Amino acid sequence: MFCNFDHSPPVNHTGFGIQLYEWPDECVWAQLQYERCQQDRNPSYTSTEYLANLEKEWSRRGICSRCHREVDESLDTQMSDLEARAHDAADKLGRIRRLLMSTPDTVLRPEIAKILDEQ
Repeated sequence: MFCNFDHSPPVNHTGFGIQLYEWPDECVWAQLQYERCQQDRNPSYTSTEYLANLEKEWSRRGICSRCHREVDESLDTQMSDLEARAHDAADKLGRIRRLLMSTPDTVLRPEIAKILDEQ
């Protein structure tokens, strides 16, 4: 059906005569993102009913976060980056806590600064 459809802007899935509920998740998501962007950029945006239908269909599908990441490559990249940053932050906090319990005050400040400066 839509398997090889181009999702780059301007996205247009309406000309195929296929009901919205039959669209693959990727197509609904791409069209929804495009319509949201159009509404944000264009004060005279007139497809509010279409956008509302897309929003309702996306919500009805109840896409879990893992599946959503499969549908949206940029979201997957962003989430992977956030997960890596959260892991690094948790690691740094754990190391700082251990230092606080076992390091004399004179040595503590430079050691914490080293940890915080790591990339």
